[in-house]
Amino acid sequence: MPAPDIASCVPVADVRVGDVLPGERCYLDTKVHASQTGRVMQCPAAGAMIVFDGALFVGVMTNGYVDVCKTSTYDLAGGDDCTWRTEQRIHGSLSGAMGYSYSESPVVGRACTLACRATATIETLASP
Repeated sequence: MPAPDIASCVPVADVRVGDVLPGERCYLDTKVHASQTGRVMQCPAAGAMIVFDGALFVGVMTNGYVDVCKTSTYDLAGGDDCTWRTEQRIHGSLSGAMGYSYSESPVVGRACTLACRATATIETLASP
């Protein structure tokens, strides 16, 4: 989903990322980190964004329920010879804790290492 024009969006809440809990021996190409803060933006036509320093999650918000994601690709330096695709999703109600999930899968390469997953809680701080 393409990002809406941020000038057409209205800030509705600030959020903070809790501890990102990965599996064992995992490299994570996460776009958010523990204790990082971001801003939830309501956009036209039920669109939504959560803006962090260096990351933009895009999706929808309906009746205070947010469902936004960010995808990326990376090559593990000094690791396997694979290109990995990540899907990072934030979802849940602004009136409670939201969840963050990270999953990845290889898109190019052979003999790739095992894919990693991670989770975190996103806490709503306040309305701006």
